[in-house]
Amino acid sequence: RALGSESFLSVPLKVQDRAIGVLIVDKALSGLPITAQNQDVLMTLGHALAIAIDNVRLYESIEAYSRTLEEHVEARTQQLSQQREYLAALNETTLNLIQRLEIGDLLTALVTRAAQLVGTAHGFIDLVDAEQTFIEAKVGQGIFSDTIGTRLTPGQGLSGLVWQQDTPLVIHDYDQWPGRSPHIPLGMLRAVMGIPLRSGAQVIGVIGMAYTCDEDLALRFGDEQIEVLTRFAELASVALDNA
Repeated sequence: RALGSESFLSVPLKVQDRAIGVLIVDKALSGLPITAQNQDVLMTLGHALAIAIDNVRLYESIEAYSRTLEEHVEARTQQLSQQREYLAALNETTLNLIQRLEIGDLLTALVTRAAQLVGTAHGFIDLVDAEQTFIEAKVGQGIFSDTIGTRLTPGQGLSGLVWQQDTPLVIHDYDQWPGRSPHIPLGMLRAVMGIPLRSGAQVIGVIGMAYTCDEDLALRFGDEQIEVLTRFAELASVALDNA
C-alpha cells in the first residue's frame, strides 16, 4: 500500500547466495493480480539483473585496481630511475676523484645532476671559509649563477641558517620568509631547500635547490626531494674532503 498498489512482487537480487539488492514491481496501472508466470519471469529477470550488477561492480573494482597498480608501477619506475641517477653520479664522482678533476667542475656536475632529479634548473653550493666567519657562493646554476661570490654570515639567509643549525631546511614561500637573503630580489624564488655538507662533525658548506615563482605551483620540496639532495650532499662532502 505504501507503493500505491494492492498487487506487487519483490524479488531478491542474489549472486552466489549473496544478496546485493531487491527488485520490486507492481501492477498499479492494470490492477491485475500477479500470476505464477509473472513470478517466474521476474525471478529470471532478477537473476540476470543481479549478475549484470555484480559484473559492473567487478569491472569497476578491476579498473580501480588497475589504476592503483599503474600508479605503483610508475612510482617504482621513477624511484628506480632516481636510484640509477644517484649510482651514476656516485660512479662519476669516484672516477673524477681518481682522475683528480678540478673541484669546481666536480661540484658543478653534482649540482647539475641533483637539479635534474628534483626537476629544476636552479641549484647552488656555498662553502664555509677556513676561519668559519662566512659562507660564500661557489657554484651557482640557473638563477643562482648571478650570486656566485656573494657571502652570508652564520644564521643569515638559507645557507647561513643551514650552516648555523646543521640541519636540512625547506622554505615553501621564500618571499614571505623573514630570513631571506639580501642577495635574492623579491619575486624570484618561490621554494628553496638546503642540505648541510659535512666533514666529520663540522659543516663545511650547503647544497641547495630552488623553484622559481614562474614555475608550476605543484612543484614542491618534500621528503623525496630532501632524500635525493641529501645523497648528493654526501657525494659533495666526499669530493671536498678529497680535494
